[in-house]
Amino acid sequence: MKTTKFSNIYGGDFQINGYSMDIYINGKFVGNRTLQQPDRTKMGWYGRKTEILDDDLLITHKNGTKINLLIRKGTEILTEIFPICGRLQ
Repeated sequence: MKTTKFSNIYGGDFQINGYSMDIYINGKFVGNRTLQQPDRTKMGWYGRKTEILDDDLLITHKNGTKINLLIRKGTEILTEIFPICGRLQ
């Protein structure tokens, strides 16, 4: 299992359980997707990337709410990636 070091009050290594890609349109947060591997090396604000969608993107909420958002191809989106951390090692 991959681990990462974060400067925090606990001062240890955290287990990485995946990565969260936050998606913004016109500066507004519209949803996120979970990834197993990141598509870039820089995380967070400094790893922001502007993309134009090649295919339609469907964002579904897995927490039980019935909101499905379809983002049409050709839409310009801004993405950020953050690690999803688990237990302190």
